[in-house]
Amino acid sequence: MASPTPAERRRSTDKVVAYLAAALSMPAERVGESFRVATPGDITKILELRRETLGNDLTWDDEKYWHWKYLEQPEIGDGEIPCWVFEKGEEIIGGMGFERVQLNVKGKIHPAVWNYDVMVRPDYEGRGLGVLMNLVFQERFPLLVGLGTNERSTRMVERLFTRLPSLRCW
Repeated sequence: MASPTPAERRRSTDKVVAYLAAALSMPAERVGESFRVATPGDITKILELRRETLGNDLTWDDEKYWHWKYLEQPEIGDGEIPCWVFEKGEEIIGGMGFERVQLNVKGKIHPAVWNYDVMVRPDYEGRGLGVLMNLVFQERFPLLVGLGTNERSTRMVERLFTRLPSLRCW
């Protein structure tokens, strides 16, 4: 299966933006502006989003974990937060983290981005926000790695990405 062209990805993103704008009662241009790089001022709201999204599954010190996972990555610059957020008004209703990685393909190193922790506040689930965030990342980063780690994320990844051959090691 051939990868979509940039124009095809843009058309797909535009359709999701129009759908999401109607679902969120926002102008389409505001939807595009609402998904942005996180700032230090967003950290409290990001942690709240994680509490709302993970609910009873959150059994660890998430603030400590989040700071380690996001702010102690070796490849990030000073003040950078490797996370994007989707805001509606003063609220953060979605977000997605990422990590810069390197893929070794037949001995050649390719810089890539691994996206993870796609989160949508439960009262906004099913409106296409997770899909939009992934599509924006596909446009923004030339080589993007996505992994499905639960049933919902696996279904979304299967729809949005081209599956790579399974790795087998002996």
